[in-house]
Amino acid sequence: MVAGARGYILKPELGRDLLPAMQAIADGKRWLSSTLTGRDAHAGHRHAIALYADDTAVLDGNAQFVATALNAGKSAIMVVADARRSRFERAMEAYGVDIAQAATELRYVPLNLAALFAEFMVDGWPDEGRFWKAASVVVIAAARASHGSGPLVAAAGEGCATLFGVNPDAAIRLECMWNELAEAYNMDVFCGYLEDVSRHGTLTPAFQRLCREHTAVI
Repeated sequence: MVAGARGYILKPELGRDLLPAMQAIADGKRWLSSTLTGRDAHAGHRHAIALYADDTAVLDGNAQFVATALNAGKSAIMVVADARRSRFERAMEAYGVDIAQAATELRYVPLNLAALFAEFMVDGWPDEGRFWKAASVVVIAAARASHGSGPLVAAAGEGCATLFGVNPDAAIRLECMWNELAEAYNMDVFCGYLEDVSRHGTLTPAFQRLCREHTAVI
């Protein structure tokens, strides 16, 4: 997946995964071995969008989602601006997370928003190949560190919501790519937005498209 391949199957799982992998690739999707995704224990990925009244509530919603995953033994990826990371981690601690322990176990994976965007954004637009290269390395490592059940990796962040305020079309494309990533790796992905985006008249069509890239609207 890192080198641009659309499927990755562990040799011991060829008998079980080869046919569904071939079908997924024929349908234009990607496929990862069940051991790397926890696919057997969960029928499908979840990519939810939640709306909040203010920025503090968005941060707390992200913290609660990540904390729930970490407290269940799963790995969690959080894309956050450096200036907000300490606030986010204090909120996680309030939900009972031992951040130092989770980080030592390589299950808590904080990613700097600006640095991540620099890896795959080209002229203000997300590049699919660069996105998959950057994301796959992180997700595979997180899945290997996880000792939870069901989807092994959860991810949340501020990237798409930040981008939506600048370039809604680019944000929707990035949400589409996150959705494909979540499906391929059987991840739980959570996106917190300010509820204002659903009420702003000029953004209403874009917001409707945004929601269609998610499996649940909260």
